[in-house]
Parts: sequence; C-alpha cells; structure tokens
Amino acid sequence: PIETEYLDDPTLDKGQEIEEAGEIGEITLTTIYTVDERDGTIEETTSRQITKEMVKRRIRRGTREPEKVVVPEQSSIPSYPVSVTSNQGTDAAVEPAKP
Repeated sequence: PIETEYLDDPTLDKGQEIEEAGEIGEITLTTIYTVDERDGTIEETTSRQITKEMVKRRIRRGTREPEKVVVPEQSSIPSYPVSVTSNQGTDAAVEPAKP
C-alpha cells in the first residue's frame, strides 16, 4: 500500500494543502520446493524481492500566517466637511458714484 507523509510547508498559507500522488510498489515472491529423496519430506524456501519501490503520497500543509493589516484607529473627534468659497480672480460689484 501507499504510505502517506505529511510535510509542513512555510511557503503555503495556513490551511492550504497540496497533494503529491504516490505510486504503489511491487514485490516479487519466489517459492522453491525441495523434496528430500530419502524420506519424501518437502522443504519450502521463499524469497522476497522488491522490484519497484513504493513512492509515498505527500501532503504539504501550509504553515505561513497571513499578513496582518494594521488599520489606524479613527479619531474620536468628529470631522465635518468644510466648504470654502473664494471670490479671487473675479470683479467685485461696484456702486455707481453719486453726484
């Protein structure tokens, strides 16, 4: 069977996971039977050979904390919109001269 290995990954955000699929390995079992001609008993010898290594399934789990955004506190002093009117650059009204 495929084994699963968990790895902490500081390049991934906390809670994020990436899976790398594994591969099933292969084993060859060879059994040799030897018959003793004197008494007819059978001796069994089994050998085991790994013909393909199993590749572990890996799950990388994020450990990086999200960056904290600091929002400045708002002042408790209320602010009001200000409207400024300027007559700069305009002609002022002139009253006619009196005789």
